[in-house]
Amino acid sequence: MNSPPCRSPGLVLITALALLLILMLLGISGTRTMVLQTRMATNLHQMHQALQAAEAALRDGEQHIAQFMDADTVFSATCKLGLCAGTSLGDTPWNSALVDWQTGKNTIMYGSQTGQPAFPVATSQPRYIIERLPDSGDAAQWYRVTAVSYNAQGAIQHILQSTYLR
Repeated sequence: MNSPPCRSPGLVLITALALLLILMLLGISGTRTMVLQTRMATNLHQMHQALQAAEAALRDGEQHIAQFMDADTVFSATCKLGLCAGTSLGDTPWNSALVDWQTGKNTIMYGSQTGQPAFPVATSQPRYIIERLPDSGDAAQWYRVTAVSYNAQGAIQHILQSTYLR
């Protein structure tokens, strides 16, 4: 016996279109995931670059203290030239209107005092301030170095601090 011919020739077309739609949606979803992961990797890379720049500025500030600080170095309450006279450990001139990290007001640019070459991956060089902490009574002097850096777009900021005994 012969079977009757199929009377739904459009069914194959509809099935093929449905499969193409599913494949297209899977492709779009995969592309969106890839773009998101690329953005996340780029942000992580820029965050690490800003962290490295801040770390370099912190070490540059410590080198500045080791090479150039003495009893005659002038520290002011207004943080003039990035040298701040701290009155207590709780003072935060680095987070006040005295210092503007974006414009460089009352900060020291990385390498400007120590002769270090410019930090290669930063569009704006990292900056730091040096605070002379209150006298502890012994012959040594404590300093606090605060370093700040930004990523290329200025959206990621890293702030690092260290204390230095000289």
